[in-house]
Amino acid sequence: MFIRKANTLTTAATETHVRLPKIELPKYDDDIKVWPNFKDLFCTLVHNSKTISTIQKFMFLKSSLNGHALSMIQSIPVTGSNYQSARQSLIDRYDNLQILVSSHLKIICQ
Repeated sequence: MFIRKANTLTTAATETHVRLPKIELPKYDDDIKVWPNFKDLFCTLVHNSKTISTIQKFMFLKSSLNGHALSMIQSIPVTGSNYQSARQSLIDRYDNLQILVSSHLKIICQ
């Protein structure tokens, strides 16, 4: 929509409020094939957020894990300073290209 005021032409922005569905945090249960997707989603939704405290990020991380991945960080006390080391432990274990390739080759050979 255009509005003419004193020989100037401006546009009126119309805002549409859309209620988007709630996004659930991804879950990770030791399947190396889904680790890259889990990591990307978790980083986008939680890790990169400037409005979530590091303690909250740690709690979200723990609540998103099952199995061996959870047991890896279960005993680490939930503090802001421990979040990064817990996250790095998971990255060191699951960001392993050799294990990922081996897993995919196993599927192909079956």
